[in-house]
Amino acid sequence: MKYEQQEIMKVIEFPGNRQFEDSKRSEKLKVAIAMLEYCYNENTDFSIVVDNKAALGLFEGKDENLIKDYLIITTSRKSKEHFKIDSSNSSMYEITGNEFD
Repeated sequence: MKYEQQEIMKVIEFPGNRQFEDSKRSEKLKVAIAMLEYCYNENTDFSIVVDNKAALGLFEGKDENLIKDYLIITTSRKSKEHFKIDSSNSSMYEITGNEFD
């Protein structure tokens, strides 16, 4: 992933260090939710890139070998084309809308 793309993604990256104030984490969550709501309201596809540790937490019980360094959670497989990510270190999960049913 290019450095510029990583910097953009830091907007919704949660700190690993628990000493950060809860208010800062809450602000980041609010920004992330606002960004997702905007994409939803504009009827656009979106992708979220998370690191391996977060991905393993999201997908407990799944084969750990399937999740590489980064996991791209996307509403459209076509949106991956916008990212210049090496597929050898990234996995993809497409949101279908019935994951919690």
